[in-house]
Amino acid sequence: MRRVTVELAADDHETRRAVKYLVRTPDVIKVVHLSHEESRSRRAVLVSIDVPATRLPEVVATAHSTSAGIIDVSQSQCTLFLAADPRRIDDLLAALGGFTTRDLVLSAPLRTRTLVRRHRPEPGRS
Repeated sequence: MRRVTVELAADDHETRRAVKYLVRTPDVIKVVHLSHEESRSRRAVLVSIDVPATRLPEVVATAHSTSAGIIDVSQSQCTLFLAADPRRIDDLLAALGGFTTRDLVLSAPLRTRTLVRRHRPEPGRS
């Protein structure tokens, strides 16, 4: 069994048509419609850049400021990973603009439900 996420840039009528089509497809088990209000969109990116040893502290500072993880470092190359909303990924790539990009892998959008936090009263208080 596989899970497939499809993001549509469509109005309500076109979205209903797409959902009806998917429901009628024999291999589809379940269709879940997530609105923008009740879900979050994330993407994952792996970016490998050429880094001279003298500029490695700059890359570490950039990774720290954008919450990216450094997953591999060699003498002349560094690979960073970030899973975040598309705006933060754009910020990371802009910050790394002064380096030569060797490889860039960007995932398709991933959409998950937003967790709703309910206020729980403290014990002993009503």
